[in-house]
Amino acid sequence: MHLYRDPGAFNGAGISVLNLLPSNGWPVSAVAGGFLLPEAVSRVADAHGLIKASEDGKAGCAAAGLARPPRVLLYAGPSVGYPYWGYYAHALLSIGVPFRCVGPDDILANALDTADLLIMPGGFATWGLDRAERQSGIDARVRRFLAGGGGYLGSCGGAFYTADGRPGWLGAFATTPRFTQEYLLAGAGMISIAMEDTPLAAGLPCALEMPYYHGPVYDDPHGGETIAARFRSLIAPSKLFIDNPLDPQRFETLNKRPAVLARARFEGKGRLVVFSPHPEMGEHFRRGVLMEDYVRRYLPIRGAGVIENTLDFLCADDAAGFRLIHNAIHWSCPEGARGQHAAPSVQSLQIQDMHRTVAKGIARLREIAASEAAGMRDIGSWLADRLDREWEALTAGLDALSTAPLVGPGTGDIPAILTRAMADANAWWDGPGTASILLGEASVMAETPIRIVSAALRCTRIDTQIGEVPHG
Repeated sequence: MHLYRDPGAFNGAGISVLNLLPSNGWPVSAVAGGFLLPEAVSRVADAHGLIKASEDGKAGCAAAGLARPPRVLLYAGPSVGYPYWGYYAHALLSIGVPFRCVGPDDILANALDTADLLIMPGGFATWGLDRAERQSGIDARVRRFLAGGGGYLGSCGGAFYTADGRPGWLGAFATTPRFTQEYLLAGAGMISIAMEDTPLAAGLPCALEMPYYHGPVYDDPHGGETIAARFRSLIAPSKLFIDNPLDPQRFETLNKRPAVLARARFEGKGRLVVFSPHPEMGEHFRRGVLMEDYVRRYLPIRGAGVIENTLDFLCADDAAGFRLIHNAIHWSCPEGARGQHAAPSVQSLQIQDMHRTVAKGIARLREIAASEAAGMRDIGSWLADRLDREWEALTAGLDALSTAPLVGPGTGDIPAILTRAMADANAWWDGPGTASILLGEASVMAETPIRIVSAALRCTRIDTQIGEVPHG
């Protein structure tokens, strides 16, 4: 065995190796400051940025084996919709955690009976799923799943849904959030959170930065919950998608209040982690926020070169929030997969449809950039060129994926994920209200499907490399 350092907050490829090795039958053990990996997989680990701390396994070092990753369901029903579930798709694939998308009909057909973890993105689970989806029995099945030992992750609306205080909510957290139905009172922006000393902080810096969009405002809990992070500071307001920027005065409503809560033993065995902000929104979302505040303000002061570097050096498929999600998954599902992963759905990639969808998004980005004044027009065109080049580089991997069926554990659902993401992205561009959107909004929506594809290809590439290592 070799001891590897903890990959930290910005190495999604290394975290993917740690998640995909157990899926392929290789043991991985967490120890203080790192992970023990079999010598046979050293080449794969080295290739994806994991760094050896020692050539020898640490005898006598307390080790906890990483279980086979849980069977994950990502809720993508109408009350959530795209791009909310798309941000989580990018985050999960970036850390090597494949999943299946489900909606209300799947839940009512007992999809949770063969799952270990349900992830609820932002959206209108805020109202309760039965009410939001106008179907009865969804809430009861979610509650039964959690009581039986299921895990749950929820962001923003998905966090509201677990709280106490409104009809249809699960009541898993006794802390009733402020601004329940009137959630828009809170505002939107880039914020930072301060991590507390809990297992969810493993491998993370003391503060993380991520978007916040009207998530629950909690007082300190009184029902056995654990505070995993608190709001720390306001970085920048945001008017992307909802023109309701969070200002310093309104941020004081959030400051030092719980931002991440965890609870074990909900109605028996359930484990839940909820995020008031959005750790799943990657750095490309941050780029969109910067476009409408930072870039417009500082472009005349510092010039295009500095601004382009600022935007270019944001991470593509890595974010500190993704590592927080990784930690939350393993805390919520300490047993890992409690049963066999379902056989993947048979789905062929519609490559030409994917090309058309991406081209549509980039073309709209160019159109919106062309309507800007000279400096912002140039920045928008630079972003569009950048996405064009990246998509062209990804097409070879897509072509290979469409002709070679996936056989790695769990990754066989990736074609279905990509097909749905592209269909939903295409429908978004054809929907109402997209004729006049902000440049930052266009950049986020043009890039999101590219990010999902990029992360998916990295996930399948790592899974294939691990699968090629012979078991001794």
